[in-house]
Amino acid sequence: MKSNTKKTPYLVVRQSSVPKPPLNREDRVASPKTTGGFIQGKKAYATELMWAKGLEKANIPYIFQFEVPTAYTLPGKGKQVDFLVDGIWADEIDGEIGHKTDSQRSLDVQRDILISENLHALGINEVRRIDAERFIDQTRVDNMIREYYR
Repeated sequence: MKSNTKKTPYLVVRQSSVPKPPLNREDRVASPKTTGGFIQGKKAYATELMWAKGLEKANIPYIFQFEVPTAYTLPGKGKQVDFLVDGIWADEIDGEIGHKTDSQRSLDVQRDILISENLHALGINEVRRIDAERFIDQTRVDNMIREYYR
């Protein structure tokens, strides 16, 4: 009979004899809100793809993952905004991943304050957070874009 322990010089690691069930990530991977592609050669979530498609339909120029020049490291995601739209709007698409808990939202607020200061120096409006939960379908996204960029 095979032993379920590994001996190391400092500790004994016991391995479970009960096999772990496979992780069920099928619904997360298959979700249209998380499966993505590429925008301007950069990886993107599906919600970001929907926003980009709506901007393109409306002939509104944008830069995806616009790098904000800062002299310091920011909490959270780093120094870029999801979309710089028409040279003056900094849009962040808040999806299922990374924006749900209070601590994640708190980091978003801190980050937005720091980034917005640098955006203002460039003549760009402060960060605007867009709730991707409202992205029911492309028609809804297109309507949101018309509403935001009249």
